[in-house]
Amino acid sequence: MAVKDFKNVRDRYVPDYDRLCEMVIAYRTLDLSIVLTSGSYDIIHEGHMDCLEAVKALGDILIVAVDSDNKVRERKQKDEYTLRPFFSQDVRIRQLCGQRPVDLVTLKDVGQEKWYLIKLIRPDVLQATQGTYTEQQIEELKGICGDVVVQVPFATTEILAKEPPVS
Repeated sequence: MAVKDFKNVRDRYVPDYDRLCEMVIAYRTLDLSIVLTSGSYDIIHEGHMDCLEAVKALGDILIVAVDSDNKVRERKQKDEYTLRPFFSQDVRIRQLCGQRPVDLVTLKDVGQEKWYLIKLIRPDVLQATQGTYTEQQIEELKGICGDVVVQVPFATTEILAKEPPVS
């Protein structure tokens, strides 16, 4: 990946899932709890920052799985006039690595088995956005994770849909 090699990226971005699992095991031997959240993080805004702060408070190590460009296009690009993502995965990874509450960042791509990363990491807390999972799925996820915390979304898509303020 062509992510610029700033120190915080070198220290926090873990694209290799095997390495990520080794790190999670090491954290657990130190009795540190793992929190996992994921999303597009396209155009990082105050809502994202508030959410990351709140999620970090749920445990010791916050892992953020950022959606790849292909995954964002698959989920958010409704037609040829909706250009998503606005920022490449490399930029979004760098931005997330620079956020104070974020300990580790990894990438989620299309084609992965359902809940693959969740099953791999088995976080103590999974933060999910309201509407992402059904009640039944949340109960299933609780069998994989220690807890599932559902938060109301504050999405970039909603911000972009609003009319600009009148000056």
